[in-house]
Amino acid sequence: MNPKNSGKSRLVLIDGAGGYIGGHLVEEFTCSGYRVRATDLPGADFSIAEKAGAEIIPADILKTAELKKVMQGVDWLVHPAAAFDLGLPLQVLIRVNVDGTDNVCRAAVEAGVKKMLHFSTGGVYGKPKFTPTTEEHPHRPIDAYSRSKEMAEKVIQKYVRDHGLHVLLFRPTAVYGPRGRYVAGTFMSLPFLLKEFGIERFPLIRGGQRLNMVHVEDIARAAVFVLEKNDIPSGEAFNLADSEIQTAEEFFTTYLESYGMSPLFRVPYPRRTADLLFTGLSYLPSRSLDPLNRWLTKKWDELVKKYNLVPALKPKVDRDSFYYFMGNHAYANSKLLALGFQLKHPSFRKGWRETVKWYQDNRWLPPV
Repeated sequence: MNPKNSGKSRLVLIDGAGGYIGGHLVEEFTCSGYRVRATDLPGADFSIAEKAGAEIIPADILKTAELKKVMQGVDWLVHPAAAFDLGLPLQVLIRVNVDGTDNVCRAAVEAGVKKMLHFSTGGVYGKPKFTPTTEEHPHRPIDAYSRSKEMAEKVIQKYVRDHGLHVLLFRPTAVYGPRGRYVAGTFMSLPFLLKEFGIERFPLIRGGQRLNMVHVEDIARAAVFVLEKNDIPSGEAFNLADSEIQTAEEFFTTYLESYGMSPLFRVPYPRRTADLLFTGLSYLPSRSLDPLNRWLTKKWDELVKKYNLVPALKPKVDRDSFYYFMGNHAYANSKLLALGFQLKHPSFRKGWRETVKWYQDNRWLPPV
């Protein structure tokens, strides 16, 4: 990959580099001319980092000795590394997302890192009091993952206050784009599973909750943008979301059309009933979804074999995912845009179609 500005000499450490967002961050920083050191757990997939020409040093953020080694000489630190699995218990998420962040911050202070970018989540706001939700909204996280990220933000605040670490925070909404596996495993595969059973048209709600998404490429571009700005005070947080706030009806219409499907008819959105239903589902024992997930995996594996697909996706429904069907999830992006940042993918409708095409071109999905 040819850097656009090879004169930049800063060393940027990106942890979680073998992950979805981490891989895109590595590509964007190397393409922007920075020296990049990529780290993740030993055995992680470093193929994207290798292709980008990044230096690769495996390390576990829970092991301080390994962190000290990988942090040497680093100017900027980008910290997306986290346990992102809505099926994990809170204590496991705390171990990685909270204790791991504490380790990373301590190592950054000791190494004299000049700037750090921490990845949180829009989920820290919980069920919003107002929409679009701004960065000043109170934090009332509901699901375990968001609760762990809220705890991690408090760790960040401690290092900003007590150690003078210069940290900026990102709170992304739901992310989409090429190479997503975890949440994408369900959303991308579900229409094809339905088609296998001859289901191509079904009722669709009218209106519904308001939401917006963010493209993974815009997340990576925003990371370079904010770190290059020299006038952003330490501790500042930014929502990451596109400018297109849509209803659930509009979202699912785009979603279905991209697979050549259409609604049979539309029904009014029963907001109170839906909230009660998904609240009840969120209290199910985690293991109660195991039979469904085994069935989804079996049926998807059959489709992968039938269409000779790359076995990259694995559909899975987690109990905490039901939270995202309650209330609005529309986040204001005006704070970031006011600094001069411009979205490459401002329209979900266009970006989603391009994303589905990528999955099909790379044989992660069957053709429509």
